[in-house]
Amino acid sequence: MQMSSNEEPQEDTSPTPAPKSSGSNVDPMPPPQMMRTPPSPPPKRLDPLLASLTRMDPQAGADKPTTTIPFLGEVNMDKTLFIALPTVTFALLGFFSFFMVAMNSGDAVVDAVNEWNENLLNPTPKELDPNQCRGLCSSQESDMEGLRIFMNTLGGK
Repeated sequence: MQMSSNEEPQEDTSPTPAPKSSGSNVDPMPPPQMMRTPPSPPPKRLDPLLASLTRMDPQAGADKPTTTIPFLGEVNMDKTLFIALPTVTFALLGFFSFFMVAMNSGDAVVDAVNEWNENLLNPTPKELDPNQCRGLCSSQESDMEGLRIFMNTLGGK
């Protein structure tokens, strides 16, 4: 580097060539001034309700006795089980009573299904008027009159 009397020394900012390793195609680490990581984004704040529902609390049931129940897994044996048992029992009784009522009144159910099937299979024929339009029949004058009447009802005229 040559300097004249009025110039300040300049730093060489050109990248230095990487040393070549024998038999390896791996790039060396970039110099520290080139290794910039973006700042980490701030953590997202959850809704307080969602945060309380998804919180992991490993010490919550550590001191309570547990038991394994089929189809439910490991359950704490505390007073919350006394709330769940009557609810499940009530639901099961309702489910079984539904089938008992349906079996005891089978005639009414079968009659209703048979009537419905009859109406689907044998519809009542309608009287067709040959002078009445049954498809895409229209006239522009009647369509415009209908549109005019509709628009006047919207405007309050």
